[in-house]
Amino acid sequence: MKCTAVIAVAALVTLLSGCRLNVPTLASGNVEVFESGRPIKTWPLGARNLEQLSGWLQRNNEGWGHDFVSHVPRVKASLKAADGSFLALNLMGTTVIVYGAPGQFKQTFSPEQIAFLRTSLGIE
Repeated sequence: MKCTAVIAVAALVTLLSGCRLNVPTLASGNVEVFESGRPIKTWPLGARNLEQLSGWLQRNNEGWGHDFVSHVPRVKASLKAADGSFLALNLMGTTVIVYGAPGQFKQTFSPEQIAFLRTSLGIE
């Protein structure tokens, strides 16, 4: 019984500690802006946008926490990696949710970091 409790606590500590994203090489993607849960605008990401976005994800790949909540998207980037995997990024104010095959992760950023992300997504 004591061993089970120790394992459970260790699993919880691991789960709640910051995670590092494994950022793949981005090959293509598009951005959708939502209003009341419905897409109102969509555009493809160009090579420069993908390069900027990849750089942003690489620079901010630590400190992510597991997220188990469903979110209504506001700004969503649907991304395809060079290896064929898919990744989605949901921008909600200063909070970013990333989800794909390894799970769903969430982190809050400074307004300056979000401003660069928005530029990378072609929003500003």
